[in-house]
Amino acid sequence: MSIVLGMSLCPVGRAVRYHASLESSFVNVLQQQEEIYISLVGDPRAINTGFASAVAAEGWHITEFPSLAALLAQPLPYCTIVLLPVQTITAYVEIAIRQLAGTLALPVVIFCPAAHTLELQSVINAGAEDCIFTPTTIEEAIARLGAVIRVRCSGIPRGVLASDYLLESTTCMVSVGDDAPVRLTLSEYQVLRLLLRVRNQLVPHAHLRAILKLYQSSEDKDEGEDALITLIGRLQRKVGPGRLVAVRGAGYLLRDFADAKTTEISSQVS
Repeated sequence: MSIVLGMSLCPVGRAVRYHASLESSFVNVLQQQEEIYISLVGDPRAINTGFASAVAAEGWHITEFPSLAALLAQPLPYCTIVLLPVQTITAYVEIAIRQLAGTLALPVVIFCPAAHTLELQSVINAGAEDCIFTPTTIEEAIARLGAVIRVRCSGIPRGVLASDYLLESTTCMVSVGDDAPVRLTLSEYQVLRLLLRVRNQLVPHAHLRAILKLYQSSEDKDEGEDALITLIGRLQRKVGPGRLVAVRGAGYLLRDFADAKTTEISSQVS
């Protein structure tokens, strides 16, 4: 699912530090190609009057959202491309890019009037994959969007994210190996989605807290400073022992299913 921000971008609230280490490329797990989702925040005619139809003709799924908040209220499929058409490059736009590209590790493509070529570097520095100046032709928009998809989504298997982990955005559920699917809250889904995307890599506490602030439920808010610890505890029970590991004083990492399973067997033998 991709995202396009409308012509009037509302403040997204809080700035989040951009973690370049989490911008790692997607992992080729299977040869089956993941379906591509384009999330549109605003009016697709801001890009081109025939843009939405052209996206659908490519076989990509396009969903329109009235605001960034509406987008963030939904569990996002694994291979989601975010499109942000804006009238001007403001501090709020840069914050939105950092939240989407940095905190949530989503590819972001900006569409803005050609008069803002001087702000191109600031957009790229914020984490955008590309900045396409409008007006533009449908052919150019689709070609450049396709280039981002080839780089960021090539070879991504549908549904299967890491070894035997299966995360489903339509049902907000996860299953591991042959275990029955388990339902997740929206905040659990988004945290697990990032951990799966960069599995076997340490994700700092601060980064996970930034995601939790975007997606936290009333239950999470009641936990206060312990919200992340409580959420991780729930996820550890849902994915099984030995898989979601705490690194003292640093953060958490999600281990490949096979590695975690080997650890379980070794501990049982010993």
